[in-house]
Amino acid sequence: MVARACCRSWLRESPGWPVSIGNPSKAQSLLKQAVKLAPDFPENYLHLIESYLKWNETDDAKRDLRVLDAIWPAARTNLTGAKWEQSWDNWSTRRTAARQQLATTRPP
Repeated sequence: MVARACCRSWLRESPGWPVSIGNPSKAQSLLKQAVKLAPDFPENYLHLIESYLKWNETDDAKRDLRVLDAIWPAARTNLTGAKWEQSWDNWSTRRTAARQQLATTRPP
């Protein structure tokens, strides 16, 4: 799963052709597919929300942040133990950052 996330981020962050292999539309497609394949996994939503914010698609980011908020309690219950502590710290920080960015973003 980590390799796929890195690939999605790489496609999202890299410059496009001919400079590099970046492809925002492919990244978006892969991110949406990840959410469909594992809809209860917070990391997938966070990558998609962060991408929407990068692409100034704030309505989509807000929508998926609401979905993330809805799945958060169940995920918190299901993904427990020492092996998940670092992930939860990371996800909580990123969710807060996305929420703050959306709060300061002006409507188009």
